[in-house]
Amino acid sequence: MPTQIITETEQLAKLRDNKVIGDLTLEESKLIFRGTGNILFCDSLDSRIALSRSRIEFHGDNSLVFLSGNWRNYMLGVTLYNDSVLFFGANSYFNGNFYMTVGERQHTIFGGDSMFSWGCSAQNSDGHLVYDCATRARANPGKSIVVGDHVWLGQGVTLLKGTRLGSGSIVGAHSTVAGKTVPSNTAWSGNPARQKSSGVFFHPSCVYGYEADDTEDAAVCDADEAAEFIFAQTAGETQDIDALLADINALPTADERLKYLQSFAAQDARNRFFIPPQGS
Repeated sequence: MPTQIITETEQLAKLRDNKVIGDLTLEESKLIFRGTGNILFCDSLDSRIALSRSRIEFHGDNSLVFLSGNWRNYMLGVTLYNDSVLFFGANSYFNGNFYMTVGERQHTIFGGDSMFSWGCSAQNSDGHLVYDCATRARANPGKSIVVGDHVWLGQGVTLLKGTRLGSGSIVGAHSTVAGKTVPSNTAWSGNPARQKSSGVFFHPSCVYGYEADDTEDAAVCDADEAAEFIFAQTAGETQDIDALLADINALPTADERLKYLQSFAAQDARNRFFIPPQGS
């Protein structure tokens, strides 16, 4: 299959053996298809979807990128290989390009309402093989990454294979989270990242331009507003992440995975990605 490169929306009509579904705006961006059966889905019914200074490359077959409606432009540098899924929930903020590699038939799932600073990256495979000397068994299989809703990643954060971030979590600048499970409403930092605090939440307001009165007003968050950012285990809402990934893996085509994730996105349960404190 010859490589197909899309830099203007008018070129989408000529795309063959792959699909772009929905209303998409390309701003200094590029889509590259080096395989077949791939889908870029733009869930743009209630909100615009635009890629700004982005590059999405399908470097294999039967993969899916699902972009939910966003109030700001997506800024992505993504390479997907065979049989993988990249999912973004609605209304996250990108302060620069988020670079990620999605491969080895694993997936990368993001909730919505999150903030991603510049220079962040995610990689669900090491890219090369590592074996145990005694058994010759592989020591580093790829693993999916799952990030909840209302998550804040500081500048230069790296997420590696197997990482799970619960809704409401915070990861400090230049931290590396390598296969750890981060509970909801906790703050982590460092390389390797470690928990620094629990029972915390962040507010999306930017404080750089605050006057003295603004700082005083922000000393205590309004109770009703705070409730929006605190997550809890909720029957009928909280998702079994292993079951979610197993459901995706059980579906053999990108089209079937798209239908499943459309249903998942429509539910939009507030506590779907809650992760309890370790040991609870």
